[in-house]
Amino acid sequence: MRLGSLFDGIGGFPLSAVRNGILPIWASEIEPFPIQVTRQRFPETLHVGDITKLKGAELPAVDIITGGSPCQDLSIAGKRAGLSGERSGLFMEQIRIVKEMRKTDAKRQRGNETVNPCGIVPRFMVWENVPGAFSSSNGEDFRAVLEEICRIADHTISVPRPPAGRWKSAGAILGSGFSVAWRVLDAQYWGVPQRRKRIFLVADFGGTSAPEILFKQESLPGYSAEISRTGQGASGDTQKSTGDPGGDQIGQEGFMAFHINQREETINLGHVSGALMATRNMQMQTFIAGFPDQQKEPTLCLNDQGGQVMDCSVDVAGTLRAQMSGHPPLVFDNHGQDLRFTGPVEKAQAVTASYGMGGNTQSLVLFENHGIDGRYTGPLPVSPTLSARSGTGGNNLPLIAEEPDSYCIAGNIIDRQSKNGGNGFGYQEDISYTLNTTDRHAVYSRQRVDEFQESKVAGTESARQYKDATDLICQPEVNRNLIRRLTPLECERLQGFPDGWTLIDGASDSPRYKALGNSVAIPCVTFVLRGIVLIMEKEFAEKQKN
Repeated sequence: MRLGSLFDGIGGFPLSAVRNGILPIWASEIEPFPIQVTRQRFPETLHVGDITKLKGAELPAVDIITGGSPCQDLSIAGKRAGLSGERSGLFMEQIRIVKEMRKTDAKRQRGNETVNPCGIVPRFMVWENVPGAFSSSNGEDFRAVLEEICRIADHTISVPRPPAGRWKSAGAILGSGFSVAWRVLDAQYWGVPQRRKRIFLVADFGGTSAPEILFKQESLPGYSAEISRTGQGASGDTQKSTGDPGGDQIGQEGFMAFHINQREETINLGHVSGALMATRNMQMQTFIAGFPDQQKEPTLCLNDQGGQVMDCSVDVAGTLRAQMSGHPPLVFDNHGQDLRFTGPVEKAQAVTASYGMGGNTQSLVLFENHGIDGRYTGPLPVSPTLSARSGTGGNNLPLIAEEPDSYCIAGNIIDRQSKNGGNGFGYQEDISYTLNTTDRHAVYSRQRVDEFQESKVAGTESARQYKDATDLICQPEVNRNLIRRLTPLECERLQGFPDGWTLIDGASDSPRYKALGNSVAIPCVTFVLRGIVLIMEKEFAEKQKN
């Protein structure tokens, strides 16, 4: 089978097609970075450019045309301009191209040319979009989507609004020799840890297989239960894939997800992240946070998807979006007591009972000071008791003496074996040896390398401090959450792409984030395309019997 991909992005539909034995023939995209990605990943695929300039009669014929027309005008988070909006209105271009190709192929087959086993092509159309399409223009836009798709097979069709006025998250239309079915798939139940609900609509213009493709794959010949485990409850769990996850597992998982809305209110998402989206500001972003755990280092995603209460997801990221500037999704990694960098901080951490213990002796020496009689004793492992007289009556405060901050090592002993000796003691505290034209003295524990090295002594300050590797200060024995952005690699995994899919020559993080946020969740697309392949295998087997 052959596939044409509209609104191709970074090749999510072609990647899923290849995994199902379908050949990607052409792709339509206008963004430069996604085109660069797909040119490298699918060098034999034809890039046909802007959808508004394409003619279905002139494109290479394919069995399946896929596309997720831009959803900004349909999304609840958008302006809700609907199908009349400039971007979401491109859906009609997809309809036009399918009609033009089918009309041309019908003439070709009537001319006694080789008949395609699929019949008139494209036989199948796949449309992906946000659930906001159900309520856009009070439900009228989704009704129009269904009607326009049905009219590709029968131009006399009229699709009414549902009886209750609200579209269900799953449904089907059966016509005379054609069918349309839709279903909301949430990526978190299909093999990737991301809360990403999307409508997947399949149209079969040459048969009534659309409901089987989306709802009954397990009953088709060639179906493999082992394959379906790539998603949790892959093809049979309609309720779970279309609804919200149940249960709050924060206490069990050790991390949570939450997000901030435009009013800086937060929403608790439990153990599942919000969807990754395209906006590059603080609003509607996904965040994760981790809590101390003796068994593992948990990771949380803080989700900024809009709402009234802050929430966190457990082991599941929010929906990837295309714009990641400002305040992008944040990852909280709990590193407990492993001495990793936790700064910058504006003030020192509180002194605890374990201060200076566990192999991390502080560079301070404590003495007890008796101001009245002039005595002092020490060094002491524990500070004397503070009393009401502290600082009065003779300066009876405990005294602290700093140990040497640095040691200078004589240049004429460096790299020499101990038996060869050197000139003098070899090192001294806090004061450098005289500089000369031959010896190169060293300062102990100077850190000027890109790889962090643990030490109890800070490196020497220099005029190039802001250019070279800089010492990092951490607070030991303190449980702390580290905050960082989701990396492009993590976003690739959240969408189900192979590692490094968008890592091409000259690629910066910003276009990678944007492209991944605009893309599709690969396991969901793979499921849909696999259903089409199973249907065609079934039909082929039946023809062989006859």
